[in-house]
Amino acid sequence: GGHEAAPVIVKLDQFTVKLQPDEGRPEQYMQAVVELDVIDNQSAERVRSFMSKIRANVLLLLHSKTPSDLSTAQGVEKLYAEIRNMINQILDGGARPPGAMKAGPDDSVQAVYLTQFIIQ
Repeated sequence: GGHEAAPVIVKLDQFTVKLQPDEGRPEQYMQAVVELDVIDNQSAERVRSFMSKIRANVLLLLHSKTPSDLSTAQGVEKLYAEIRNMINQILDGGARPPGAMKAGPDDSVQAVYLTQFIIQ
């Protein structure tokens, strides 16, 4: 087996996004820090090269959510998958099925984490 390589993590600066309001509820904002677990240092460099595009796309995706979309573990898992698929499409080309819940072995981004996550 050998040792697994230590993960290479790329941290994106904090996002502050207005969410879509849930029916009859006031507007709420989400603050989140997104971290990407990438497959190697080369992928980390690609993330940095495409940072503006990645941030713009993540912002749009977050902005499309309602607080109730993100109120369950399942909803958050789905968001992780959507962010991962979207960024892999930017970095690797080729459409990812947006519902794909698992990374492929060669995908640049293997996992996405929200390490800070506040809705207020």
